[in-house]
Amino acid sequence: RRTDVIFMKKNIPALSEGNVTWIDTECNDKLLVFTRSTENETLLIAVNTTKDYVNVKLNDFVPESALLSSNAVYNGEKKPELSLGEFGYIVLKCK
Repeated sequence: RRTDVIFMKKNIPALSEGNVTWIDTECNDKLLVFTRSTENETLLIAVNTTKDYVNVKLNDFVPESALLSSNAVYNGEKKPELSLGEFGYIVLKCK
């Protein structure tokens, strides 16, 4: 698992460089959500900071794939939404 993270950091520049933009959600008291963007890619990162189960809609983002997650699910079929369990996180590559 650690080698996966090291590989991704070396091969996905937005994990370690680029602009950070904080995203407001209806769950700001429970979630940290932000994008990290370079010229060529944008990542959406969501972290649940509580023991509560949290759902959040992604109105302005169209994720392409999940790169890394723990205790989190992206449901993008009809209404793009994240479901994060206690202290869950997800890193999504956006289109």
